[in-house]
Amino acid sequence: MSQIGTIPVTAALKQDYALMHALVGVRSLDWIVILTNPACEERAMKSLASAGLITYRPMEPVTRRRRRASKTIDASRPFFPRYLFVALDRSASQYAETVRECDGVENILTFHFDKRPHVVPAREMRAIMEAAWKAQTDQEYQVPQSFSIGEQIHITTPHYQRLEAFVSGYHEAKGMVTAEADMMGQSVRLLVPVDKCQKVR
Repeated sequence: MSQIGTIPVTAALKQDYALMHALVGVRSLDWIVILTNPACEERAMKSLASAGLITYRPMEPVTRRRRRASKTIDASRPFFPRYLFVALDRSASQYAETVRECDGVENILTFHFDKRPHVVPAREMRAIMEAAWKAQTDQEYQVPQSFSIGEQIHITTPHYQRLEAFVSGYHEAKGMVTAEADMMGQSVRLLVPVDKCQKVR
């Protein structure tokens, strides 16, 4: 019996997705799509990594329970079987020829007469990554924010409702901001989740 499950939202998972999300915004990276040989996704990913290439394979979480046993097996499956997304860094002189030479790669997706690779627009890559995040965590993906000491913010919790404050500390791993706010004529220190802080534009 198989069922779709969700992965706990750990700091490591957040960090991995934040990195991939940030990489999509790097202007020198062109994201292309490759077709692997049958059942060769893992082999292709290892070969591409050995060539110094960044690969991304969006996954759907699935668990399978063994009959007559309480043990569950991770049977996660790709969103797009046999397809991988590969980032070519123009600034590092990475080209499609390198991808074609990698073990497990059958072809590169193209819609052009000259057979040049199709480059996936950044907005589409972000949409794919965010859909994978939602499938794995059952949550909407929130673009991570970073804060500087002394920066002015609004606290958006229901209790404070856009209270103005200044950042006095930032714990990225825990996803918490320490803020100083003026309440009833006194300076009050508050510990607030990052997703409940909004930069003042």
